[in-house]
Amino acid sequence: MDGKYQWPLRAHPPSAGKAPLLAGELGVVAKRQFATTLWDYINRAMPLGEQAGTLTSSEVYAVSAYVLYLNSIIGQDDVMDASTLPQVQMPRGPRKVRR
Repeated sequence: MDGKYQWPLRAHPPSAGKAPLLAGELGVVAKRQFATTLWDYINRAMPLGEQAGTLTSSEVYAVSAYVLYLNSIIGQDDVMDASTLPQVQMPRGPRKVRR
């Protein structure tokens, strides 16, 4: 699987438009303001099912980097770790407070 399309055991409610799980307009990546939130989601929920939360930190960084790469947010050769992940600029980004 390439992470771009709906998985059989999706982690979100099904939608009529078959919204992708990790990528695309309605996916997990599009809804996140910070890459660290994506890391936390993957850390807690992957793999799906009873084994959730069993990935090592290095594996979670690798999966996070792969998902970010699939969404053209980082480059293929970018290194993802505790110091680089918070620096990733997400498409939605933090909202600016208007006064």
